[in-house]
Amino acid sequence: MPVVGSITYNFLQDIDKVTKTNNKEQPFVIQKDYFKEINNEKVIVSTSQELKIGDEVWIRLKFSTKENASYVHIKDDRAGTFEPFFELSGIKYENDLRYFYKGNDASTNFFIDYLPIGEYNLWYKVKVNNVGVFIDGLTTMQSMYAPQYKAHSGANSLIINN
Repeated sequence: MPVVGSITYNFLQDIDKVTKTNNKEQPFVIQKDYFKEINNEKVIVSTSQELKIGDEVWIRLKFSTKENASYVHIKDDRAGTFEPFFELSGIKYENDLRYFYKGNDASTNFFIDYLPIGEYNLWYKVKVNNVGVFIDGLTTMQSMYAPQYKAHSGANSLIINN
């Protein structure tokens, strides 16, 4: 009688030690950047720059694909200090891209039916509401029906003062 079984290997890593996906064979690349609006212009916020309670921050998810893809899910896990400006879930059009937007308490999700080859930006706004040092979550991008196609951003450290 044959023996049937499987082996699974799981490990945990501190989130601040996780680096951006750097696999040239993967079609997806994604990164997360923070911006503050100063004099009606979006200015990038370096992760070492201090933010204050009440600051309004724009999060830009910059991503690209080297292949046409269908049914792509982008999940952005936010730092605990960020409270989203809740928008209703629904279909949106931005930068020649059609997607379904869904905001949750700890993450923001984008579901893209069809993603043609190219580079894209998705933006959404959050508000700083807690003091401390925070490490934001990863932003993951994955094909829902071909899960081997995936990428994630690195983690960033944020310092929030009064």
